Amino acid sequence: MEAGALSTPVLRARRNLKDRIGDPLLRGLSGLAAALAVVLLGAIAYEVIHLAAPAISQFGIGFVTTNDWNPVTERFGAAPFLYGTVVTSAIALLFAAPLSIAISLYLTELAPRRMRRPVATLVDMLAAIPSVILGLWGILVLGPFMHATIEPALKSVLGFLPIFSGEPSAFGYLTAAAILTIMTTPIITSVTR
Repeated sequence: MEAGALSTPVLRARRNLKDRIGDPLLRGLSGLAAALAVVLLGAIAYEVIHLAAPAISQFGIGFVTTNDWNPVTERFGAAPFLYGTVVTSAIALLFAAPLSIAISLYLTELAPRRMRRPVATLVDMLAAIPSVILGLWGILVLGPFMHATIEPALKSVLGFLPIFSGEPSAFGYLTAAAILTIMTTPIITSVTR
């Protein structure tokens, strides 16, 4: 006897005309949305390059690689700003991604039913706080706390690492990364959930 003869046949529901039209329509709309996203990214890249062209033509491509910032002599360099952006963003993603995935797993798999909605609402409300408010809170509250408490403790334990070997700063990479972590955690959590 064949193995297929022992199993019960799978009953398939008949699809009507609306269902057959909806599938290609959804596929077409999804493809259009994907193409629109690519076009939008290209337009953003074009606009950035177009608006940066006067600075690049006047100061050269060295504008991106030099450290000078002297308005009196009209010498400008964006390297420290670019480096700081990359470092703080990398540190923030290093902290935010595992934290967000853990929150998502807790909310979807482990949390009791009565806890899921309040915790998810609190995480989502964190995303509603404007970045300007979080930045000001970081400068006025988190920065001094990091300078006085967290960074000296990290330096005493992890001072052999180059990132912790310098003097503690209220406005350093770690403070900026902590603020970015707070900003990105609810977004990553909602996407992974």
